[in-house]
Amino acid sequence: MKIALIFQGQGSQYEGMGKTIYENTPEGKAIFDQAGEEIKNLCFNSSLEELSKTQNTQPAVFTATMAAYSALEKGLDNLGFSERVYAGFSLGEFSALCACGVLSFSDGLSLVKERSRLMSDVRGKMCASIGDWDKTLEIVKKASNFGVCEAVNFNSPNQIVVAGEDIAIEKFIEFSKESGIKPIPLNVSGPFHSSLLSFVGEKLKSHLSNLSLNPPKYKIYSNVTAKPYAFESMVDLISKQVHSPVLWVDIIKNMVNGEGINLFIEVGPGKTLGSFVKKIERSAKVLTVDDFDSLQKTLGELQNLKGSVENA
Repeated sequence: MKIALIFQGQGSQYEGMGKTIYENTPEGKAIFDQAGEEIKNLCFNSSLEELSKTQNTQPAVFTATMAAYSALEKGLDNLGFSERVYAGFSLGEFSALCACGVLSFSDGLSLVKERSRLMSDVRGKMCASIGDWDKTLEIVKKASNFGVCEAVNFNSPNQIVVAGEDIAIEKFIEFSKESGIKPIPLNVSGPFHSSLLSFVGEKLKSHLSNLSLNPPKYKIYSNVTAKPYAFESMVDLISKQVHSPVLWVDIIKNMVNGEGINLFIEVGPGKTLGSFVKKIERSAKVLTVDDFDSLQKTLGELQNLKGSVENA
């Protein structure tokens, strides 16, 4: 049975994330120990306000996600779930790259730290738009007359996230309300995945040149193309990811229609991606691995699924 592993991005953080994985699994403990005391303290003891600063959020969510995956991976191997495809949402793509062996955990963490440092210096706003895609894109075009305003995350069939300069996003919110589109301003510090972060991509490419990349052990879908990575284009696509739209709807559709996947395992804090998947493909089954309880529950369900398939 082929399964998809999908990894959480920024915005999914919460106080105490990863602690039960750390306390109850040797694999999770090893990841946190490797990350160091500063990140442990961020995940286990910091306030949500402190945890939500971009330079803190990204390494903390990445570490908590990789700790959860490390514990899950052992269970997947033991159960024989060897047919897997991978994808991560924004920051989560770096977890997916590490999970597939493209980057070591330490190199992945250094890259995420650099990414978060650079991104935290860029000012701007983001806003989710609930409603018709075509109408939203028309409003984006109209608001662009006042500054940078771009559609950057295609989350589900009725949700797009836009990002850009303050005045342009404020105009987008104003025009959306007039047009019957529901705007939801996001509590983030910058215009992530917009062209305003192009220089960040160039700096990440330079950072990547000092790291060792390996061919992926499994197929991993790119946020930029919604298609599986080719090894020779990895450096280019990883660096472009920070200032390119996240084509999440297309990724999930390609997994469902192209790979025949109907079982997704959401890894990392929160359940945001699972809700997107269900809106894109209603028949999909989504399991979650966030803390130790959800890890045990998911492994139990996978064992039952494996048994039912073998007995069919």
